[in-house]
Amino acid sequence: MTQKDKKFQIETQSEQACFNMPWKVLMANCKPINFALTCEQMQGKVFEDRHILFLQANNYQESHEMVLQHPDIAVVFIDTASKDHKEALKLIKAIRETLHNTLTRIIIRAVRQNPIYEREIIENYDIDDYQTHISNDTLKLYLTLKSAIKSHASLVNIQANQEKLAIYEKIFNASSDMMAVVDKDFRLCEVNSAFCKLLNTSKEEIEHQKLEDFVNKEHFEKITKANLISAFAGEKVRLQTSSSIDKFSNGKVLHVDKHYYPIEDKNGVINSVIMSLRDIEELYHSKEKTSQLMMQHNQSLEQMLLSLVDITEKRDSYTAGHAKRVAHYCKIIADAMDIEKKEVDLLYESAMLHDIGKIVTPDAILLKPSRLDKLEYKLIQEHLMVGYEILNQISFFKKHSEIIRYHHERYDGKGYPHGKKADEIPLLSHIMILADAFDAMTSNRIYKTRKTKEEALDELEKLSGRQFHPDIVSVALRILPSENIWTDSIEKEQFPHTKIEEERVAYFFKDALTGAYNDNYLNAILVKNSQNKEYNRISVFYLKNTSQYNKKNGWEDGNDFIREFAQILIKRYCANLVFRIHGDDFLVLGGKELEDDPFPQNLIRAYSDSDITIEYRHVGFNNIMICSLKDLKWIV
Repeated sequence: MTQKDKKFQIETQSEQACFNMPWKVLMANCKPINFALTCEQMQGKVFEDRHILFLQANNYQESHEMVLQHPDIAVVFIDTASKDHKEALKLIKAIRETLHNTLTRIIIRAVRQNPIYEREIIENYDIDDYQTHISNDTLKLYLTLKSAIKSHASLVNIQANQEKLAIYEKIFNASSDMMAVVDKDFRLCEVNSAFCKLLNTSKEEIEHQKLEDFVNKEHFEKITKANLISAFAGEKVRLQTSSSIDKFSNGKVLHVDKHYYPIEDKNGVINSVIMSLRDIEELYHSKEKTSQLMMQHNQSLEQMLLSLVDITEKRDSYTAGHAKRVAHYCKIIADAMDIEKKEVDLLYESAMLHDIGKIVTPDAILLKPSRLDKLEYKLIQEHLMVGYEILNQISFFKKHSEIIRYHHERYDGKGYPHGKKADEIPLLSHIMILADAFDAMTSNRIYKTRKTKEEALDELEKLSGRQFHPDIVSVALRILPSENIWTDSIEKEQFPHTKIEEERVAYFFKDALTGAYNDNYLNAILVKNSQNKEYNRISVFYLKNTSQYNKKNGWEDGNDFIREFAQILIKRYCANLVFRIHGDDFLVLGGKELEDDPFPQNLIRAYSDSDITIEYRHVGFNNIMICSLKDLKWIV
């Protein structure tokens, strides 16, 4: 092939490549000049909106390789002379016999006649044309090529339809569903083995018989016939579950899922309908069992929910009580807004879980008995996204996670973590935002006293349109006044309720040296006491000359002395609270039992020979509001 010929072929192929799926035509054993001429003659020719792509092969080997690489070749032109007709026959045999390719059309272009060769090829090898000379007539060449391509396209379509038909027949016969093809006279044209099994008979006995002979006649007239008429009118009819009960002439009655599929011929006319019946008898009778399984499933999910809540309860008793109350407030507000029950249940469960992310918050922050600094506040904010990520990984809790992720946003967009505002926040999240804040306002924390219900409601009204959704504030102001929010008051405090809880917060409440409570806890207890008036007496023990004692005996002995003294007080006043304050002083907080107590004087006498002297003072404060250590300055 010359460079000019190669360039022509490349340009021709490149030009044709821009069209979708061109017809491929192989010029086998073709001289370069003939190939170039053919390409030039056919340039721009189109058949059924597809251009023609010419491929060239100079000999049998190239031709064979080209046919292997392009099994979708539409037409092969084989140029042959008397001396190479055997090679041409070899290529034809390879296409038809070795490759079993019956779709590609073959045209022989011979320089001279060879009767024996012609007869063998024409009689044995499905040849489309045999030309005894190479024509340079463009029109004749185009008509020959068009005819061959049309023949190839028809064969491809026939094969595709045969393959589809074979697949359909295989599916039809192998299907476990009972299937039958019914014509317009309601005769059974064809049935599958499942349909035969249903009627306990053979195909030969069923096919071409009337459907009504095998179906309960009354049932056929009332139901089946009407469904078939609808299907022949072009409707796809489906009858599901218990709404479809089929009765047969052999006495069988089945619950079925039934379909009627109209079948159109090539002209779009519906001459038959496929009737498909799926036996759901077992499924129908297992409804009760399915219902029980669903109930067990729901119970398992509920148990999972309670287990997750239990994790937070074990971390912080205040958080657990808070979650229950927030869930309650969410429910009554949502009910008052006429939100559907399914959504109310979802909100209630979400509220129970809204602080689940705190399981990764360090105790040092979660249980801190005072206000958090900026860094600590940032750390505790992370609980929101942690909770979202935990729940979002469990398919059952994905909807819950979407509500929880917004419960620290604000209506005005100044919340966190996304700064969402107004309608960007889901309605259920808006309800949780208000319920969460309302409970925080009306609950005791170690560092603050709770607001009264009236004060909390006033706060909601002031923050309407800023922190809270105005519509939800309106509902809350209507229903929350009637709520008895302090019924379960012990759960509304952050203070430890048991010895175990006390030990968990010892890091904050206990003095490391003596084991007595520290002044931070004293402040918290005084805040609490300003409301419940549990304590009204104070006994204070002052240790004097401790500096001189340390200089004389060393700091370690000084620490031993203070530790021993503290343990005596803790043991003696086990029913009261003992605090270490100002380094060397101890305060006992109690009630009337501290009045006229002889123990302090006995203790002073016991240490009279020590280098450290002890002074004592006792004060009652029944009618005095004391909320912090600063308020006790006049005593301590």
